[in-house]
Amino acid sequence: MTGRAVARAIAPYLAPLAVLALEWRLLSPAPALADHFQFWAAGHMVVTGASPYDRAAWEAMAALGPCRTASRPTPSSATSR
Repeated sequence: MTGRAVARAIAPYLAPLAVLALEWRLLSPAPALADHFQFWAAGHMVVTGASPYDRAAWEAMAALGPCRTASRPTPSSATSR
């Protein structure tokens, strides 16, 4: 392929790629607080044999989630005081 043929082949993809690059921060906020983590965590629990209805399993998943912090108390430790 010549340089002109390559440019003609990739030209239709340049505008959508530019729009995606400009809007990337809007499309993927940090931290990702959408439902993606909850759906992933529920599926992970089912595959590993845990129940997605178990509160302790969700507390364990919170350690993996986007809002994890070392100083955040868990509900079970807050009630034991």
